[in-house]
Amino acid sequence: MAIAKIQKGDSVKVISGSYKGTVGQVLKIFKKKNAQGKVTSLRATVSNLPKIVKYQKANRAANLPGSQNEIDRKIQVSNLSLVTSNNEVSRVKIEEKDGKKVRVLKKDGSIVEKKADASQIDSSADTQKASSEKPKAPKKTSTKALSTKKSEQ
Repeated sequence: MAIAKIQKGDSVKVISGSYKGTVGQVLKIFKKKNAQGKVTSLRATVSNLPKIVKYQKANRAANLPGSQNEIDRKIQVSNLSLVTSNNEVSRVKIEEKDGKKVRVLKKDGSIVEKKADASQIDSSADTQKASSEKPKAPKKTSTKALSTKKSEQ
């Protein structure tokens, strides 16, 4: 079975593109296959990249309001590099040790261990999402209501 060089839960750094230098964790990996079933491209969602906002126009015939939907930004895996425990960037190679394929850092030759639990990654994304929400504006009162209050005094 093939092993990916970058997997869910890895700490990565964007090495090219408009978000170059951003460090985050891989939340999900997307594989695109061709007609023969071979994987042609790998994309990943990274925790600290800004989300894409899609605007939905209102549909009066179906009585649907307009909306803004946030979608995770996908980035090519070739534009990502693994971050080591020393906060250095390193490429990864795959070697066979004790009959198993393992990921090895090219910079220092150490083995990359699997991350603890994927649920920790999802919870960190939820806390980031909660902190990025905008505070609600105070309720506006109509001018009619204000004028009636003044006339009562």
